[in-house]
Parts: sequence; C-alpha cells; structure tokens
Amino acid sequence: RKYYVSGGIQIGYVNKTIDFNSLSFPSQYDHSIGAFNLQLNNNEAGSCDQESYLVVNQGFWCMTSGKVIMSERGLAFYHINFPKESFTGGESRLPMRTVFHSSAIKNITDTWFIKPQILYMFHRKANDLIIGSDAGINLPSNPYHISKVFAGGYLRDGISRNAESVILTMGGSWNRFTLGLSYDFGFRNIKTAAGKRGSFEISLIYSSLNTIPNRITIPCNQY
Repeated sequence: RKYYVSGGIQIGYVNKTIDFNSLSFPSQYDHSIGAFNLQLNNNEAGSCDQESYLVVNQGFWCMTSGKVIMSERGLAFYHINFPKESFTGGESRLPMRTVFHSSAIKNITDTWFIKPQILYMFHRKANDLIIGSDAGINLPSNPYHISKVFAGGYLRDGISRNAESVILTMGGSWNRFTLGLSYDFGFRNIKTAAGKRGSFEISLIYSSLNTIPNRITIPCNQY
C-alpha cells in the first residue's frame, strides 16, 4: 500500500463593484406617487461603489493506493486571512469557509467498480452535505478509446435542516478526459422556490500524465 500527501496555498485577488444608482432604498420611497423615486437621496453616506481585497486559501490532500481500494481525502480552508468586505466602510470580515471531501474506489470485479463519495462544507452558520456513490464498468479496448462509464445517485442534506434534493449522475472517460452529467431534483421548500425545476450541470476533467519519473535500475559491472 502506498501513501501520498500534499498541500498548497492559493492567493487570489477579488474586485467587486456595485451601482447604487440602480438600487432603491427606503428613504427613496415617495409617498406622493406611491412608488420609489430614484431622484431622492438614498442617505447611504460613506458608501463606495468598489471593493477589492486579497484572499488566502489553504488545502491538504492525502491518497492511499492499494490493490483493491484507492481512497483520497481532502481538507481546505478558504479566506484564512479574513479579508474586509464592505461597501459601507464597516468592519465586516469574510468568515473562513471549511470544506472536507473523501472518496474511495473499490473494484468489485475486474470489470465492475463502485466509488462512494462525501462532501461537507460549512461557512459560519451555513452548512451543506452531499453523500452518495457512483457505480461503473471498466471497458475493454475499443476503437473509441472509452475506458469506463459510470452512473450514480447522491443526497444533498444539511446537518441542521431536512434533506433538500437528490442528484443523479452519469458519465464516461476517454483518453485523458472525463465527462460528467448531473441533474439536481429539488424537493420541499427548494422545489417551490425553484419553480419545480431542477438544475443541470456538465463537468469536463483532464488528467495529465504523471510527472514523477519511474525509478529504473540498470545493472552494470563493478570495477
């Protein structure tokens, strides 16, 4: 069994703008006409229409590779520098967001495999949990270079709330590309807010060649 561990730091720059002239505020409600009048003062003194800041993220990843099961786990922290984010000049700080994910691939046979996965995120009082599994088939060599196809189902839930949706997935891999399709079926309050429509997503992943050179031992005579 082999173990791989890695970590990294990501630094980004965020720039946000807002057009106060396109917004209406309570002080701009004109009782004489019974509607908002954007010509009135919005009383938002000290506000700025642009905010920019640096953001620092950090993450760790670990993979375990065996003959039957290959698993990986990751932990990431976003906004670890708690950047200031306010259009009104206040001391509003962006809280840290934490993300944990884990997955494993188990070969049932030489052809069939399953891949259970879990993703958990929380940001201040908000949290999100996605858990489920894919099942797939490793295909033999073929003219289309398709190496595997898969399909699965996931449940989106929250620690402090009821389940929100069911996610169905399907996809396949060819050469070094993996194409995935998913549809999110919302229910309860989410279904009502979305007009009884789900969301459709497409993902395309490219896996590069391993940059770690293989160790090769060349026999030679000793002198």
